[in-house]
Amino acid sequence: MKGFSVKTYLVHVTAWMIFITYELAAVYFFSGIHSGIATTLIYYVLYILLFYGHALLVLPLTEGRKGALWMRMAFLALELTVCIAIKYLLDRKLGYSPLMTRRYFFLGCWRSTGIAMELVITGLYG
Repeated sequence: MKGFSVKTYLVHVTAWMIFITYELAAVYFFSGIHSGIATTLIYYVLYILLFYGHALLVLPLTEGRKGALWMRMAFLALELTVCIAIKYLLDRKLGYSPLMTRRYFFLGCWRSTGIAMELVITGLYG
């Protein structure tokens, strides 16, 4: 991900647009839930920051170090915990009243492009 060119930038923006469209369509068709655009964008900004924070900060920081796998797993756990805490605070600020349960935490980890996307990034990185 070093040296973003215009072409690389456009590929990333296009990929995110496709992913977000797919996910929103799936949520709508399977549950009938539709959030407003502003609300949706707030959450996706958080998820995208998590994605690029992991890809551009954590992975290069741990590359080639002894125990890199364990360091990456520790950072991933920390990233997801912080992300879920921020998501919880956003939920409260936007008027939702979620209960902080195991289910909320684990579904949040999955939704925050967390487990699935972070593992894909880590696997592709090296």
